[in-house]
Amino acid sequence: MVSEENKRFLLNLARKALEEHLEGKESDIEDIPDELKNRGASFITIKINDENLGSIGTLFEHQELFLDVIENAKIAAFEDKRFAPLNIDDLKIAKIEISIIKNIKKLSYESEVELLDQINKGINGVIVRHSVRIGTLLPGEWEKADNKIEFLQLICEKAGLDKDAWKNPNSEIYVYETETFTDN
Repeated sequence: MVSEENKRFLLNLARKALEEHLEGKESDIEDIPDELKNRGASFITIKINDENLGSIGTLFEHQELFLDVIENAKIAAFEDKRFAPLNIDDLKIAKIEISIIKNIKKLSYESEVELLDQINKGINGVIVRHSVRIGTLLPGEWEKADNKIEFLQLICEKAGLDKDAWKNPNSEIYVYETETFTDN
C-alpha cells in the first residue's frame, strides 16, 4: 500500500513531468522516496470532466515505480493514439488518475465456470493474453459490462482478438487489483 504522502508525490511527479514535456524541458527528478524506487507497474488515466483524454499503463513490473508513472503519464498524455495530444490548457484543468497494479495472478482453471468463479466483479482487473496480443480492463471499468463474460469479451476486442478468444486454451487469463488515486 502506497502511503498518502507518496500518492501525492506520484501525482505531483506525473503532473510536473507533463508540464516539463510541454515546455520542452528535461524532467528534473530529485529526492525520490525509497518506497517508490521499488519495481512497480502503473496505469495512468487523464480526464477532463470525466472525459478520457488518455489512458496507458504497464501491467507487469519492469522498472522502478516512480519511473513507470512518469513514462506512462507522458505516453497517456501525448501518444495514446485514440486521443489528441494533451496541450498546456488541457493540462491545467485535467485530472490525473494513477492506478498501481498489485496482486497480479495467473489463473488456472479446467472450465469456463471455474474461470468465472475466480474473477471478482468490481474488485479485479482482468488481463487476457493470447500469443503476442494482450488486453486489460481495470477494476474501475466494470460498469462497461453487464457480466463477467461480457467483460472478458470487451477485453478481447480491445486487444484486437476475437471476442471469445478468452475461451481458447492457449489464452492466459490474469486477475489483479489496483490502488487508485487522483489529484483533483
